[in-house]
Amino acid sequence: MQEITGYPLDNFPLNLRDIIDLIYFDGPLLTLFENEYGDSYLYYWCDVDEYCNRWLVFRVTQKMLKFYVTKKISLRELILNPVDGFLYSIDL
Repeated sequence: MQEITGYPLDNFPLNLRDIIDLIYFDGPLLTLFENEYGDSYLYYWCDVDEYCNRWLVFRVTQKMLKFYVTKKISLRELILNPVDGFLYSIDL
């Protein structure tokens, strides 16, 4: 798995619930989650090794999510422009 630069966290700071898989092939690849306030987050599967799967997690607005689902913007654009300005990388 590729090394990444970032700030390690002891615990994932968000309490998210699974809403729907947007891309699925032999398992979820892109899944929509929401927090208790209705904010939307995407989990994007991006890497795997013998120990874990790596996911990018980032917040999206409802407008941006609608643009993605209707193919007006790409997944790449969502990843490069997260609402909060940063991505979580989670190894599970």
